Amino acid sequence: MSFIYENLFQGLLNLNKLDLSSNGLSSLDSALFNDLVNLIELNIGNNQFKIIDPFLFQNLANLKELSLLENNLTQISATTFKGLFNLKELYLSENNLNEITAASFNDLTNLEQLYLQVNELHSLDMNIFQGLTKLNALYLNGNRLVSLNSNIFKDLINLNTLYLQQNQISLIEENTFHGLNNL
Repeated sequence: MSFIYENLFQGLLNLNKLDLSSNGLSSLDSALFNDLVNLIELNIGNNQFKIIDPFLFQNLANLKELSLLENNLTQISATTFKGLFNLKELYLSENNLNEITAASFNDLTNLEQLYLQVNELHSLDMNIFQGLTKLNALYLNGNRLVSLNSNIFKDLINLNTLYLQQNQISLIEENTFHGLNNL
């Protein structure tokens, strides 16, 4: 399957789990999920996405788990996850992410687990994790990070799991882990 019609899921208001993984998909229409207002889990991993339409998830306010792992994503825009206030788990592993804008995760105030391992991240914006106070697990292993800035994790007060192995870190600034009392 390489194409999905825009209105394929029209009227499926009670659908709560959808798995479209491993289908060779490279793009999805921005209106595809508009009627899936009760969707809780969405897996579109292991496809061929290079970019995600910035409005694809706009009506999925009840979504708790989103998997985009094993695609070819290179960047995440500031609006990609807008409105996903109830999201708890976000899987972005094994892509080619080299840039994530600072505002990308702003609406994810209930996020508990963030999987960013095995990407091409060289650096992290100072405010990338701002507001993620409920995050308890962060996977950054297998990237190309060379340094960790002071206070980069300052808002992650509930963080108890942090993976940083298999990077190229040569500098960890003072106060990088300040306030992370659960680690």
